[in-house]
Amino acid sequence: MHLRILLRALLLISLGLTSACAHGGSGLFGGILGGGTNTGFKTKDLAGAWTGVLTPIPPPPASAPPNGSAVDPYPFYLRADAAGMPTDGADARGWDWSLGVAFTNAAVNSAGELLIELSSNTGVNALKMFGKLEASKLIHSGTYTISKHLTVIEQGTYVLTKSTGPGHFSTPAQLEGSWTGIAYRRANGNFRSMLLDLDSVGTVTGGELTGEHVFIPSGPNTGLFDFNLGDTEVGRLNNVVIQSGDGSTQTLHFVLVTEDGSMLGGPGTDSVLGSGIVQLDKVVPAGD
Repeated sequence: MHLRILLRALLLISLGLTSACAHGGSGLFGGILGGGTNTGFKTKDLAGAWTGVLTPIPPPPASAPPNGSAVDPYPFYLRADAAGMPTDGADARGWDWSLGVAFTNAAVNSAGELLIELSSNTGVNALKMFGKLEASKLIHSGTYTISKHLTVIEQGTYVLTKSTGPGHFSTPAQLEGSWTGIAYRRANGNFRSMLLDLDSVGTVTGGELTGEHVFIPSGPNTGLFDFNLGDTEVGRLNNVVIQSGDGSTQTLHFVLVTEDGSMLGGPGTDSVLGSGIVQLDKVVPAGD
C-alpha cells in the first residue's frame, strides 16, 4: 500500500480545534461545529463517495516543500459512512488509505461549513479540509493542508462532487481518448513524457514513455483500462500492467480519473526505471 498518507490542515484557531482521535462519530468536533444535531446541514450529509481535485498553491521559491514543489492539480476521492465519517480514499500522487491505517473525523455545522481530518495512525502525517457544502449538498469546496511532523508540506484548494454510486464512471465517458503528460520518479523528480491512447473498452491502442518504451497496441494490452474491472463509484482502477515492445512493463498500482474525464494519474513502477507517479491530461480534439 502506498502510504503517502496526507495530513493535517487549517487549524481553525478561532474555533480552538484539536487533532483527531479515532474514527467514531462527530465527538471531536460536535460541540463546536454542531455535529449531527444541527437543524440545517448535518454531518451525515457527507455520507457517500466524493470525487474531485486537489489543487496545490505554489509555495514561495525559498520554501519549497518535500513534495518537490509540485503544483499541478490531481484527482482525489474519499468515502464516508452513513454518519458522514470518512472511511477510505486515495489521491493520484499515491496516497491510499483506509481505517486500518488512518484515524478520521468530520463535522458539518448548520450553515454547511465543514471540517474533515484524516491522520495516519502513527500521528506523523495529516490532511485537513475546511470547506462548505453547497445548498444542493452535492458539492463541497474549500481549502486543505497536508502536513508531516506538524510541518505543512502542501496547501491549496479543493472541490469534491458527490458520486451517484456504482456506474458513476465508465470507460467511454471518462477514459476513452488520447492522454498526454508525464511520468516521474518520486525520489529525484526525473521526468519522462508519456502518451497514452485508449479506445471505448479500455484497450491501449498506442502510446509510449518517450525515449524509453513504446506500448504494444492491443494484444496483451486489450481492455486494461476497463472500468468494469474497477471501482465505478469513485473512478478507480487497480493493478494496470501495460506491456511494451521492448519487454518492459509499466505497472500502475492504482489509477484515478476525474469526473469530467480531464485528468488521470496514479503511482506505479516501471520495470526498468523504478517507482514513480503518472500525471496525464486528456487531449482535447481540435475544434472542440
